[in-house]
Amino acid sequence: MSIRPTKQAAVRETLVNLTGLLDRGSRIVLFDGRNFVSKRRRSSSLYAGILISTGPTSGLTPVLSDIQESTVVFGGFDATFPEQIDRRFAPRSTEEIRGISEALARFNQVYVENLVGSGDNLSPIPGGIISRPWQGSVVLAKTRPNRKGPKNLVLCAHKTRRSSDQWDTRRRVTELARGPWSSFTTVQSGRSTLREFRRELQQHPFTLCVEGGGIDPSPKAFEALLQGSIPVIRDSGVADAYRHFPVLIIPEWEAKHLTPEILKQAREDILGRWPDWTHVLERLSMRYWREIIIRGESTRLNPCS
Repeated sequence: MSIRPTKQAAVRETLVNLTGLLDRGSRIVLFDGRNFVSKRRRSSSLYAGILISTGPTSGLTPVLSDIQESTVVFGGFDATFPEQIDRRFAPRSTEEIRGISEALARFNQVYVENLVGSGDNLSPIPGGIISRPWQGSVVLAKTRPNRKGPKNLVLCAHKTRRSSDQWDTRRRVTELARGPWSSFTTVQSGRSTLREFRRELQQHPFTLCVEGGGIDPSPKAFEALLQGSIPVIRDSGVADAYRHFPVLIIPEWEAKHLTPEILKQAREDILGRWPDWTHVLERLSMRYWREIIIRGESTRLNPCS
């Protein structure tokens, strides 16, 4: 499953080189804040895939009015939607958000990556995994969950950069992992190869999947699941999409929300509901999410097991 195009620059220029969920729709629309390009890709009315840039969205309303499909899928960028809370990009005004919300109301279902906002027809979808740098993930997928390993209960492995406050949350979680969570958490230091990272995932029942750009915990959450590790994610607008998987959702990245007792009970409950990881792998697929969209179902209503 992926909502992201592999080569975003080429997509922006020509609407080719699309991959993932956006490539499976009947129409693709690119909106750069001022202009838009709309291209019909299939004769059947499935859904329109919409890539919006991080710029102003005040001109998006007339674009939406021209779409004939009753279902739309938004994604492809880290900026959240319809509200914009990613620190790297300008926030949207109340007026902008109101205009977008009114324009979206006419669609039966609106599926959104990095969803921040509410509405009866708004459904979150996971970002999934793009082909780079996660090549070969499916080949290496496990069909059994990690019941125990030679290391700690939890793996903390994520990149941060001092130059941006985008990584503040990850820095704070690293401090927790080295402080109050240190007795049950392994903190990965330095760079590692993808093979080494996957080995670490396989040796830890849980993996901290802390948001960086946007609020979606993937691709790490998908990669963890592929290796049999249970993602730990923060509750947010996209959490309902991840309730389709065996995940541990905590209210906030705070010390009190993770303890050995909480983790062991969560692992017991999750492995009781998901004894065979084959069903997890099915839900990680493009087919699973595309069928939900084609049927026009809310992703908030599907059972987690």
